[in-house]
Amino acid sequence: MRSRTKRTAAAFAVLAGLATAVTGEATAEHGGIPFNARALLALSDVDTRAQAYVDDNIGPAIRATDTLTTIWRGGRTDVAVSNSVWGPPTTFAVTPDASHAVVLEVKRQREPGDQSFEDDLEFSTTIAVVALRDGKPRVVQRTDTGGFAAHSLAISPRGDYVVVANWAAPGEDTGIPEGQGRQLSLIPLRDGRLGVPQLFGLNDIPGPFVYPNTVAWHPSGEFLAVTIGPRNLVAFYRLTGGELQPWGQPVAAGQFPFPGRWTPDGRFFVTASMEWDEPAVSDRNSPPGSLYSVRFDTDTTNEVRHEVVRGAKTGINPEGLTISPDGKHVVTVNMRYSHLPEGFDPLRPPTTSSITLAELNRDTGTTKVIGEYPFDGILPEGVVFDRTGEHLAVAVFDFNGAKAGRGAVQFWRLHRGQQPRLEQLPTEITTPRGTHSLAVIP
Repeated sequence: MRSRTKRTAAAFAVLAGLATAVTGEATAEHGGIPFNARALLALSDVDTRAQAYVDDNIGPAIRATDTLTTIWRGGRTDVAVSNSVWGPPTTFAVTPDASHAVVLEVKRQREPGDQSFEDDLEFSTTIAVVALRDGKPRVVQRTDTGGFAAHSLAISPRGDYVVVANWAAPGEDTGIPEGQGRQLSLIPLRDGRLGVPQLFGLNDIPGPFVYPNTVAWHPSGEFLAVTIGPRNLVAFYRLTGGELQPWGQPVAAGQFPFPGRWTPDGRFFVTASMEWDEPAVSDRNSPPGSLYSVRFDTDTTNEVRHEVVRGAKTGINPEGLTISPDGKHVVTVNMRYSHLPEGFDPLRPPTTSSITLAELNRDTGTTKVIGEYPFDGILPEGVVFDRTGEHLAVAVFDFNGAKAGRGAVQFWRLHRGQQPRLEQLPTEITTPRGTHSLAVIP
């Protein structure tokens, strides 16, 4: 068994370094956390195995609850907040003033006797608000999204709205017929309190399986990007007078576009296509992913036309994506086949994961891969840059071998210049098992 005393001591030794790192003075050589930010937040789904995606077995119950870990200048706080690794690593976010975090439950907390990831852990519509100030994070509100199967969220740049993508996977009984207009929940946020949700449908997209994966606000706060994996589409909407209206036609972006981010200037929306052609191809046997950049059209004098630029290949199963603050680099975190159960597929052993580093042309939207870097860890998803763009934090769900049964936040350095490259750093923060999503307070 692991020693809780040793683990706790190690964590707080690292936190002592963060107090220096957030001032922009720490380096790895001086023992500090190599990450320049006021705070780093990590979300952990502790009550399921990473392999449950494949074998449907969430594993034996453990004496722990789902956790939001907040790492401040002066220490670390873990607060119980129900959450789930199901879906993209965009199930929580921090308000622009850093006063609150908003967290989706996605799938409810396990109960005694639960074993099946698919059947026992039901989809949820619960959303929680966590107050972050005073160094004592605490849940101050739990309410309902008003939709069904809450899947992903984003907070507007002004902090006045939360938008939630409501998912219903093919074949699952949601009780919601097609075309009922409940794919997006737009929820007012005032003084750390969520208001009454307003429901919107993606009614401009005909046909079945219009299930949104992720949502992302344009830097202006006026527009919203929505990835719709099962339909291989990215769609855009404009917020006007509290209403979401389609903005141009949806565009095709590979097979199953999933994570996506806006460039800092808002000219492009960059998404990673998983290249899943379900049911024939999924995360269990997928090829390398692909980057797509969508040149976003804001010209109101002519018909709105968004242009898709196909880019570079990523690693396999790129579920996490981030863009550097200067807009010059795209990073994907690739879980490869690390989440497959041992012996599940002899051709795809659950070995390492990887990070892909790509250059982004800020004028054309084209991408060029610089390198792919393998690392130890199961089911990594969340990834964020620090405020300088010099360092990356990566969420790791679990490990093989001696480190099994715990999560971590790992750190990388981006060496810029004529020959950019990534370097994995030795420092890491131990977190509860199941760490899957990250947020940063710059």
